[in-house]
Amino acid sequence: EFDVPYPPSANTIWRQGNGKTWLSPKYKAFITEVKATLLSLVEEERIGSQGEFSVTIELFPSDRRKRDIDNTVKPLFDAITKSKQVWEDDSQVVALTVVKGSPAKTPFAHVAIARLNETRLIPSPTDYGIEKKC
Repeated sequence: EFDVPYPPSANTIWRQGNGKTWLSPKYKAFITEVKATLLSLVEEERIGSQGEFSVTIELFPSDRRKRDIDNTVKPLFDAITKSKQVWEDDSQVVALTVVKGSPAKTPFAHVAIARLNETRLIPSPTDYGIEKKC
């Protein structure tokens, strides 16, 4: 478990101009902060990069304005992926819970990540007798 600054909205992480697209400075700083936080946890709480993961995110915004909480998930997951400290790709997340907490003087997100063992928490279609057709 760890805390990071409140994630930027997915609507604000990209900048465009002169026919080019780049990451916003605010988002680059957020990625750096997430990576530093995860690097500090590596020795004591290394999760591992293989398998499937469950993630719980509790968001503590700066105020009570209306916000789409799903806009914070993708930037946070991409920052965790770029850190190369937890998973190889955020497609490995098979369970996600996001909760909006009370406003905080210093806005932040509390993140809990669990590596799932061979027994999945989420049933697969085959558990219901449904065959995968590809």
